[in-house]
Amino acid sequence: MAADDKIKSARPMPGPAAATGNDDEPPLDPAVERVRRKLARLLIWSFGIMILGLIAVFSTIVYRLTSDAPAPAAEAVTPPAIVNVSLPQGAKVLSTSISGPRTLLFIDVPDEVHGRLIVIETESGKVIGRYQLKEISGDGS
Repeated sequence: MAADDKIKSARPMPGPAAATGNDDEPPLDPAVERVRRKLARLLIWSFGIMILGLIAVFSTIVYRLTSDAPAPAAEAVTPPAIVNVSLPQGAKVLSTSISGPRTLLFIDVPDEVHGRLIVIETESGKVIGRYQLKEISGDGS
């Protein structure tokens, strides 16, 4: 009888228990086995799609590194020019403001009670306008 037991245990069992080699587990319910197979198929499909995505990314990188197409040129940036602006004697710049191609300087002149505004073109330094600030009298003139 001992020889018969060895022969029976040497024969593979049908079903999932034979694949794992664990003879203690009973075979799965057919519904559970179908779900397991569906999940295994989903896993294989997901892994395949992920591999295709990685191949696409790496092939794009290799293509861009080896292609002869010129890289997109960066917009030429010119360094700011040194611009000389003539100010009245003893004037101090209190504040500046840049808006597009123009710069506004608010200066304090020692001889005047109020300051002045000077508008210059930023790139060329050309004075576009000079404005003197005055206090408005109460009669509107």
